[in-house]
Amino acid sequence: MSRRNKIMTTSSSSSSSSPSSSTTLPSPRPLKVCIIGGGPGAMFFCHAWNRQRREAEEVAAAGTEASVTTKTMMTTTLDITCFEQQSTAGGVWRMHKDDVEAYEELWTNGCCYALEFHDYTFHKHFFGGKENNEMSSGGGGATGTTGAGGGLVDVLEERIPVYLPRQDVSNYILQRVMKDSPTFLEDYFQFNTKVLKVESIDPSSSSSSLPIFRVTTQHLPTMEITTHFFDKCIWAAGENSIGSIPPAIQSMFDNAIQHFSQQEPPTTTPQQEKDIPETPSKSRFCMLHSNETKQIRVNVTGRKVLLIGGGFSAEDLALQCLKWGAAHVDILARSDAAEVTWTSQWPGPNHVQVHTGKSIRSVNPDNGSILLSPVEMVWPRKYVWANDDDDDEDSSDDDSEEEDDDEEKVEDTVLYDVQTVIFCTGYQASISMLDDTLRPACGCIPGYYMGTDPSLNMSELSSVLKTWKMNTDNVAYPYTGDIPAGTRGMLRTNYNHPEMHRGIFFPNPNLMFLCEHGSDAPLLSLDVHAWLLCSYLTGRVPMPTIPELIQANHQQVLDQLELPHIRYYMDQGYFKVLDYDENGYWDLYGPGDQAESDYTEYHLRLLAKVMEEGKYPGLSLGTYEELNENGKAIIEFGMCSYRMRSDLIQNYTDGHEWRTFRDDIIEPEKQYSLYTGHCARPLRQKWMDISTTANTNNLTTTNVNTIVIGPTTDGNDDDLDKEPTTTKHSSSSSSSSSSMMMMVRPVSIERGDI
Repeated sequence: MSRRNKIMTTSSSSSSSSPSSSTTLPSPRPLKVCIIGGGPGAMFFCHAWNRQRREAEEVAAAGTEASVTTKTMMTTTLDITCFEQQSTAGGVWRMHKDDVEAYEELWTNGCCYALEFHDYTFHKHFFGGKENNEMSSGGGGATGTTGAGGGLVDVLEERIPVYLPRQDVSNYILQRVMKDSPTFLEDYFQFNTKVLKVESIDPSSSSSSLPIFRVTTQHLPTMEITTHFFDKCIWAAGENSIGSIPPAIQSMFDNAIQHFSQQEPPTTTPQQEKDIPETPSKSRFCMLHSNETKQIRVNVTGRKVLLIGGGFSAEDLALQCLKWGAAHVDILARSDAAEVTWTSQWPGPNHVQVHTGKSIRSVNPDNGSILLSPVEMVWPRKYVWANDDDDDEDSSDDDSEEEDDDEEKVEDTVLYDVQTVIFCTGYQASISMLDDTLRPACGCIPGYYMGTDPSLNMSELSSVLKTWKMNTDNVAYPYTGDIPAGTRGMLRTNYNHPEMHRGIFFPNPNLMFLCEHGSDAPLLSLDVHAWLLCSYLTGRVPMPTIPELIQANHQQVLDQLELPHIRYYMDQGYFKVLDYDENGYWDLYGPGDQAESDYTEYHLRLLAKVMEEGKYPGLSLGTYEELNENGKAIIEFGMCSYRMRSDLIQNYTDGHEWRTFRDDIIEPEKQYSLYTGHCARPLRQKWMDISTTANTNNLTTTNVNTIVIGPTTDGNDDDLDKEPTTTKHSSSSSSSSSSMMMMVRPVSIERGDI
């Protein structure tokens, strides 16, 4: 156990001489901070503290008069401990094979430059280049050359692909936090340690002058239970902790599997038994969630696979299943506008079929056939059977329209011979370690959709909503007119949580939640919010009062109601009008339209606002009122990534059936580093052929070698362009969809493969 870990297993009365409580920064007692989780959020918070501490020490050592903010910061130091139940840091990005929480060969599915950081550029990491210290905080790319946003450095040897494998991103994150702190992990992390319970203690019952937390942990190798005491607690356990599976659908498959297991095995001859290939699963179906990493590959090779869910996990797994040799992949999505529909062409001859607007109605236990029936969405984000005249559960729903007798019904679909079912149906955050008094009433952390708990109904805003009117300057107004808000149901969505703002928990502001908050650049968003919370605790930025936070939270609700594609999910009355088929709105506007672009821009404007509030260094996205060139560039990243998918069909020619969206590059001048100006390049090898390796580095060590993905010496595939080329795209696909997130899609690769 490291010196740091020994310190933190004592009670709060013990003294600490750890590096994070430097004697150059006067403080009566460092704030003891507990962080739950060891993923990027925890790493970025500790990194923010390291930087803020060093800046204060430099000011103190120089003997110059410090600014007001630095003086304040110098009176508040932090003593941080991160508890991680795995043996490595990095969360879903972690590289250690035994700990990885996503299948080994994940890649990013959005532009890599949305993952880059100002204080450790990709150019520095992959090529050992100098940092671009001449660039102003306004950003906009390197100067002195031509190109969008300030210029491009057109040196092929120093460019990286648009999409990166997980191991490269994992190494990058780790090297960033360790470049100035070689003992970073030893200083702040306790691995193999599970947080069992977090309780708030009345300050009068302790010697501390602040409300403190009692944190009970268990060291998993020894099963030793320890009690710790902290002044502050930050939940940073990640949004992808627990795989979520719809109970009704799981029950159908469970019943079919149980029925099949009770049947007599078919009679076979010895020769037939010899010819039947050995399969990993002996039941009719092998059921997995997309987070069951160690079982996916062995259960898809040579098999017919059904992916349930239409998001990026399904898209990525479909491609990965093809790479692993799946015989056929069916994708099932309830929404007609699911992310998997953006891909206009899948590699190979008819190996992937996407079924949208349907859900599983039944699973035949005798022959294993799966019946897919049409569904439609009703308020609030609830799907019902579209062709049913009388649904027992939903017949009383006053949002359901009378069916047009002349309207053609969508036919059912039956799938046969499915052998592996993978649920790509999302995740739930784990907050079970928090005491009841520390859990949000709605039972969830901030997210796009947080459910229908009564605490989300915005009743506290009813008086304000009575006089509120939507701005008429939006694309939906000609179809909706003036619709009063709150006349029917209202729900909070899009990371506007009723009990927290900027991650501060209203009932107990000593508890904070570090989340992505919906940006199209989630790692950047985590870093920005980590910097803000750290600045609150160190005193660099005054922490708002609870009334101020509540007021800002309410204003955010009103701002969201101004955007049609957000209000659609918040306001039942607006949903009913906008969803009425005869008004023609959805015939003109859908994924990639102006309203969706406004939606994407909104989340970046929010991030720009947090950057301003927290005095985030090194990068500006503009203001909440208007994004600058950097903010607009991130929107362009998503737009290009969308077009890479949607334009595959028109670039599909004989001999290029292998192409995926990762093989093409759209407008390379629009996919560039915000800090150095280097633009992206195409892969040097077909993505479907890129080999992987089990050689991974353990993030608990500090001797991690960067995997260089520079120029290859043997990648001479004639089918691939050596220079980045601009792929033609249709003018109808001129915008990105709002949910084009640079999500966690982490793989270990051999040098030269990409």
